[in-house]
Amino acid sequence: MHMFCRNCGQENEDGAKFCTGCGAALGEASAAEAAQSADQNGAWGTQSADQVSGQPGRGLDQGGAQDGGWGQGGAQTEAWYQAEDFSDATYGTSYGNDFIGGVVPGNEGKRSGLGALAIVMVIVASLCVVAVGAFGTMYVMKLGPFAEEAVEETEEGDNGESGNDSEDERESGRDGRDGLDDSDDDKDDDFVSVPGVLGADSDEAVRELELLGLDVVIQEEHSSSVAEGAVISQSISGGDVAEPGDTVVLTVSLGPEMMTVSRYTLVRKCLTWEQARQWCEDNGGHLATISNADELNQVIAQLPAEGVVSCWLGGYRTSGGWAWVDGSDFTYSAWASGEPNNEGGNENYVTLLKVNDRWSMYDVPNDVSNVYASSKIAFVMETEEQVPVS
Repeated sequence: MHMFCRNCGQENEDGAKFCTGCGAALGEASAAEAAQSADQNGAWGTQSADQVSGQPGRGLDQGGAQDGGWGQGGAQTEAWYQAEDFSDATYGTSYGNDFIGGVVPGNEGKRSGLGALAIVMVIVASLCVVAVGAFGTMYVMKLGPFAEEAVEETEEGDNGESGNDSEDERESGRDGRDGLDDSDDDKDDDFVSVPGVLGADSDEAVRELELLGLDVVIQEEHSSSVAEGAVISQSISGGDVAEPGDTVVLTVSLGPEMMTVSRYTLVRKCLTWEQARQWCEDNGGHLATISNADELNQVIAQLPAEGVVSCWLGGYRTSGGWAWVDGSDFTYSAWASGEPNNEGGNENYVTLLKVNDRWSMYDVPNDVSNVYASSKIAFVMETEEQVPVS
């Protein structure tokens, strides 16, 4: 006995529970009911085909019959499936015009696309399942990336406290490296900025540098522009960086280079040679000494053109010859012709006498006041001064 679908009139095999045409639940129906249903559904099929082309995805069963979830719950007519043979009543899931397991006429390409997408999704899902299973297997069996972890756990289990020691050693190594880094930082902190001490008093400069842990070496030289005792230069310039223990060489000024210059002064007093010598010493000098022609000319330049004819110098006779009162060697002389002659055996002192308008050296006794008037007797005092070298 064949069964006809009450919904679409499709003839179905005996015992079928769902219509192979529309998927509706089957029940027994008379041939007359089946024919009537087929007529009605033929009309609906025309309407459905029109609506499918204009309004895809909407339920088309205005009677409200359910078809296993096709569209929005509307029953589908045979007109929709003229080109398809459906054998499964559970295929009716709808997404717009597309049906998994069935196609609205004109949308065959969409079914192919969806089918390919479904295949790809199934493959991807399968690969994910395989990957998860593989990782799970490796984790359980401690293979691949989990093998190192297993070895570490085994070593810790075998060694007991030694495992902790290993960790301590690793920490110690890290601490050591940190210590090196800290050491580098400390080294950076040890650097000092060298102060500039040019022109400063050398004693103050030394104290300032030594407070920073720097060694100081002093060298001296003359300078006509920097005061004596002040710093002329420093080997590590001010503002430069140095480490404690570095040596800074300071050049300290000795002041301008000096030379000794003799100053000659005429003293017009009638004194004996011994008296004149004492007077000069009492006044910060000594009787003039002559070591070269230039000095002789300087002494003569102090003598007046008129009035003085005898002028004491600082030379005197010794047992071995002649000497100067300042201790210098008697290497230069300007004796007059025939002098020294030690006439009378007591001419032990040197004087300048003006004879025929010429000044020359003579040896005479200690007192010449019995030969020359007191106004004509004088002496020259020499003082020494330190002056900068020009």
